[in-house]
Amino acid sequence: MVNPQDRVDTERFFEEHERIEALLEELETAFSKRDRPPSEVIRLLSELPVHLEAHFAFEEAGRYFDEGMLRAPHLQPKADKILAEHSLLVDAAKALAKDAAEDDQSSPEWWARVRDRFWAVKNDLSRHEHAENDLVQEAYIQDLGARD
Repeated sequence: MVNPQDRVDTERFFEEHERIEALLEELETAFSKRDRPPSEVIRLLSELPVHLEAHFAFEEAGRYFDEGMLRAPHLQPKADKILAEHSLLVDAAKALAKDAAEDDQSSPEWWARVRDRFWAVKNDLSRHEHAENDLVQEAYIQDLGARD
C-alpha cells in the first residue's frame, strides 16, 4: 500500500521540478529577447537557488534514491556523488544571482556576461538531472532484470 504522505511528497517533488524547468525557460527567453529590465532578470535568477534547494531537499531526504538503491546497493557511490553536487549547484545559482545584481546593469556587456554564466549553470543542472535519471533507470533496470 502506498503511503499517502509519499504520494504528496512525490507530487511536490515533480511540481518543484516543473517550476524549475519553467523558470529556466523564462530566463532563456529573457536572455534571447532582452525584453525585460535587468532587475526582472535578477529577480528570476534569485528564484532559481530557492527552487533548487527545495527540489534537492527532497532528494537528500532519501525518498528519491532510496528505493532504487536498496535494490542496487552497488550504485550507492554514484548516488553519493550526485547528491554531493547539490550544494555546488545551489551555490553556483546563488553566486550568479548575486553577481548579476552587483554588476553594472547599465553596461552593454552585462547581458552577455550574465547570459554566459546562466548557460553554464543551466548546462550543469541539465547534466546533473541526466545523471540522476540514468542512475534511477540503472537501478530499476537491474532490479527488473534480476526478477525476470
